[in-house]
Amino acid sequence: MQYILGSRASALALAQTRWVQQRLQAAYPQHSFVIREITTKGDLVLDRPMDKVGGKGIFVREIEQQLLDGEIHIGVHSLKDMPTQPPEGLCYTRFWKRQISLDALVLPFSVDKTEQDPFSLLPQGAKIGTGSKRRIAQLRCHRPDIECVPIRGNINTRLDKMHTMQLDGVILAAAGLHRLDLQDKIAAYLPPKTLTPAPGQGTLALEIRADDAALMQMLDALHDPESDRCACAERAFLRAVDGGCHLPVGAYCEQKEDRLHLTVFLGNSSQTFAKWESATAALGDGCATAVLLAEKLLRERGADE
Repeated sequence: MQYILGSRASALALAQTRWVQQRLQAAYPQHSFVIREITTKGDLVLDRPMDKVGGKGIFVREIEQQLLDGEIHIGVHSLKDMPTQPPEGLCYTRFWKRQISLDALVLPFSVDKTEQDPFSLLPQGAKIGTGSKRRIAQLRCHRPDIECVPIRGNINTRLDKMHTMQLDGVILAAAGLHRLDLQDKIAAYLPPKTLTPAPGQGTLALEIRADDAALMQMLDALHDPESDRCACAERAFLRAVDGGCHLPVGAYCEQKEDRLHLTVFLGNSSQTFAKWESATAALGDGCATAVLLAEKLLRERGADE
């Protein structure tokens, strides 16, 4: 049987989808897996912030519609770009092995990557390229002097803008840089208690029709238990705070031996509230612990917004 994988046409999206295609072809050589490039609204509207043109769904709706119409079998997405719930009739499979999920600082010049404090690499009043509310809220807590310059576009576009706009640096998801073999551009990885990444960052979301039990079984057989429980805990926090792209929300879960270590961040849109919380949990309690952290933060003064 031939299975069609739907992907955005960007270099990063195609690199991710080819990785999925290769894994599936190796595991199920009796089938064929082909990629269909699909243009989404998010690929066409690059001059406005995401929350002004439809939120996270702008990168996935066209792919999801082709899933619902039976034109493709699997939608391959970055989990951090996905709404908290898929549309009726669709579902996510269990999550596969994730790439590094931290944010990364990229500078217009080479530096020693052993530098302990990433922010010491930036001059006073540095101009940093990022349009992410989550990153902006956290950066301002650590370095109020930093000027955040909104930029959009694919990874190479943002790297080019760092030079053409004469920025002192850009912050990008480390996973995307690794997947495009651009990890040599990374000046520093940002610790999760300094800049908590987006929930699900570094993880791929494989979306299929909810009634396709056979395909679900095929895809779930290739899941990674550690990545799955960490991504599920991060997404549980996102759901509990009712977060989308309208709120600065971060969540990072890491498994160390038989414990999960969670770091979460919540801010508000007026930048009058910003706070981190951390906790550890048993392997089976990640989602419940994430919800408790969300409830604790939502009780804080200023979080009601």
